[in-house]
Amino acid sequence: MTTIFITSGTTFTAPGDWPGAADTVECIGGGGSGRNNATAGGGGGGAYSLLNSGGGLTFANGAALQVGGIAQDTWISNTGSAPTSTSEGCLAKGGTTSTTGTGGAGGDAASGIGNTKYSGGTGANNNTGDGGGGGAGGPNGNGANGGSGSGSNSAAGGGGAASGGSVGGNYVAASAGADGGNGFGGTGGGAGGASGAAGTAGTAGTGAGGGGAGAGTAAGGAGASGSEWDSSHGAGGGGGGEAGTGTAAATGGLYGGGGGARRGAAGAQGIIVITYTPAGGATHATTGALTGQGSTVAGSAAHIAVHGTSGALSGPGASVVGSAARAGGATTHDTTGTLAGQGAVIDGTAAHVAVHGTSGDLVGPGSLISGAARGPNSDAVVRTSVGGFPRREQFRKGYIIKGKRYWLTEDELSVMVAQMLAEVSRGDIKQVTAGKPKTISKRTWDAIRPLERLEAVAKQFDDTDEDEDESILMML
Repeated sequence: MTTIFITSGTTFTAPGDWPGAADTVECIGGGGSGRNNATAGGGGGGAYSLLNSGGGLTFANGAALQVGGIAQDTWISNTGSAPTSTSEGCLAKGGTTSTTGTGGAGGDAASGIGNTKYSGGTGANNNTGDGGGGGAGGPNGNGANGGSGSGSNSAAGGGGAASGGSVGGNYVAASAGADGGNGFGGTGGGAGGASGAAGTAGTAGTGAGGGGAGAGTAAGGAGASGSEWDSSHGAGGGGGGEAGTGTAAATGGLYGGGGGARRGAAGAQGIIVITYTPAGGATHATTGALTGQGSTVAGSAAHIAVHGTSGALSGPGASVVGSAARAGGATTHDTTGTLAGQGAVIDGTAAHVAVHGTSGDLVGPGSLISGAARGPNSDAVVRTSVGGFPRREQFRKGYIIKGKRYWLTEDELSVMVAQMLAEVSRGDIKQVTAGKPKTISKRTWDAIRPLERLEAVAKQFDDTDEDEDESILMML
């Protein structure tokens, strides 16, 4: 909730977070002044009005208002003029300035506009000595009346307290002024002056009345300011009565206190207090109870947080125990051992995917292939034909000829031998079996050497159609 104090101006200036309607509006009317005359009464205190609309009283930016000056009404309205009903606004009546020996009347609650209303205190009448001003009405109750002075000399009465406080004291001693009334809290009234001495002011913040002047020529004490809304805003007390001529000092306290009599001490101005809920509501970002005028949300208000690691996730009002998984997809694991991740653990071996293109043992993380690993064409079937007969199928095998590796069928091996016949012996040719090179058998050597075999192979290659697969010599 936000509170605005309006102490001047004629139009409402809406703040940036104004929601369009007030929750509460409070007004105190201006206090009346005391009369400046040998036979004078004190001024009346301003009245108090509260309009508790619950957010239903709308005021646009620029809405008309009046902050009561001396003895003036205070109001704010959505019609452009003083309201006549609670649907239009709030109004508190001002106190009356004394113009005779009779004290001015306090602002009348019955004539105000609001749901809760209190009257201001009446200024005291002149009774040879001069009277104190009345206190303003406030949130705690009616303003108290000012006290009367002496009937046989000029000792003055005390001012009345505001908002449920005590009345100002009446003259009791031969020449001493009376004390001001205490504020709502039971303290703060100004002391009356001794003969020829001034009365003291009420204690600031209590809304108490000022003390009356002693007999002779002396000033009265000023009424105290109030503090119902904060330390500097509240209902004010009435000023004490003064004795003899001189500068007025017994002014009414802020806000709405009546002035003391004899030197024409001024009454205090009024005030408008608006309380509202800012547009958009309130943000509560921690644990505990959320409290506001008219509502209470008890319990925990939860934070929203991103948790990107393992362990327990804890926050106001919530707790997630365990592992929190990282967003963003899976993780690639390219080695042996245990694959661990946030929120998940994969035990065991993670295997590589690899291409093995030679002989020997294929070993990789998580897998073992023993034996001979064949080349890319090791399982290729070669179909051949001789003399028009269907081709026979041959498999290529691994050979080492004079230190070089080849993948050859027997026919291809024969061609190789024929080309290298003058320089190749049986010992120069080794067949790779189970990953180990071994000199070819004598039977194989005898099979690939005869001229007839070589001629047949040559004829086979000559007869091969363009559409048919040619035998390919593969070198690794």
